[in-house]
Amino acid sequence: MKTLITATESLDPPLGGAEMSLSELIRGVSRQGPTIGSSPNYEPLTESEESEEHCDPWKVVSYFSSSHGQMVGLTDIEGLEKVTKRLAVKGPLSFLGWRFRNPNSGSPNKLFFGLDLKMRNYRFEKWLSKQLREFSEEGRKVGLTQLKWSAGASEAFTKSGIPYVLFIRDQTHFEYPEMYRKSVENAEVVCAAGDGLIDDIGKVFNLKRAANIPLPIDFSSRFGDFDEVENAIISKLEKAELRDSPRPRIAIVGITPEKGLETYQKLIPKMLEDWPEAIFDVYGWRQKFLKNIISMPNVRFHGRVDAEEIFCNCDIHVLITETTGSWGRVISEAGVFQVPTVTNSIGSQPEAVGNGGIVVKNHKDLDEFSGALKICYSEREKLGIEARSHCKIVDHRRSVAIFREVLESI
Repeated sequence: MKTLITATESLDPPLGGAEMSLSELIRGVSRQGPTIGSSPNYEPLTESEESEEHCDPWKVVSYFSSSHGQMVGLTDIEGLEKVTKRLAVKGPLSFLGWRFRNPNSGSPNKLFFGLDLKMRNYRFEKWLSKQLREFSEEGRKVGLTQLKWSAGASEAFTKSGIPYVLFIRDQTHFEYPEMYRKSVENAEVVCAAGDGLIDDIGKVFNLKRAANIPLPIDFSSRFGDFDEVENAIISKLEKAELRDSPRPRIAIVGITPEKGLETYQKLIPKMLEDWPEAIFDVYGWRQKFLKNIISMPNVRFHGRVDAEEIFCNCDIHVLITETTGSWGRVISEAGVFQVPTVTNSIGSQPEAVGNGGIVVKNHKDLDEFSGALKICYSEREKLGIEARSHCKIVDHRRSVAIFREVLESI
């Protein structure tokens, strides 16, 4: 018997793409399947003949906090065993961190937020260590953790003698390197989406081993079959042809201090002068720090909207990361609808775009960024086809096969 033990702050309901990705990987390895060396060439939205070489499934046990609300079914995975406890995910120190946030960037106060992280990790480690001491499953065991509570989870795995895999998906490990150094450098394998992000990690931490595991996206489950996506694209093109005076529509999905806030506050006003007919459609949660952006005359704010609706009502998509260059899931989701992306060159973003868009070398250079948006729009049909083709790199079956190979090697 081989058991994968995951330990994270959240898994279901998800906080974001990281939880979605982990659930998809769990779903994949809990079934029989190939490693990447024996897998076929997967194409999104299409069936593929599976390899005759298969590895046995892993039993998966997942530990996470139940404080994020009612589960949404993300972890309705056959055979998955879930162990939860109502562990608080924030407290007074976290409140102070946001209360005294940086007024320019909108980022929380590092001192208070760091103290809160230490407390959360300590409490998670104590609870998880007790659970692992009582864990009676025999055979081979591998741990897995990610994000903010990974320091506590890693400590519990180490005390229990369980080798573990650690995913780095956001800026947390870079903002508090000493808090997470032990957990990162003791991991058997550190995983990240994209070689660019892995290179950034290697500049801060000494890794035993690293693995590039692209974000796993099940396009069919998200958007329907091939014909449904094709019909959505055709409908979009027909609506565009009927418009008397088409205005370029540029989609931005989720603006945060880490995802372009500072740049957008300067770029969007500049675009009003450089390209006044262009409209920026902003999607996501309404936050106080978005007040100035939302009030701009060339911005339309839509709140939270399904991805399909977003990408069937835009010409191009833009994503900026100010800090860590983790793989932009939304780039690939745009690509399946033949929407190209303009992004910056930090971390894995160039890999996420491939030939399906334009990478701005210096996103602080507003003239360069303005020019890139115009070029992407003028070449949107050609770049959109490339973006669709590039989606296969994040097909969930391919990512699972890579992840399965990593687990089998430990």
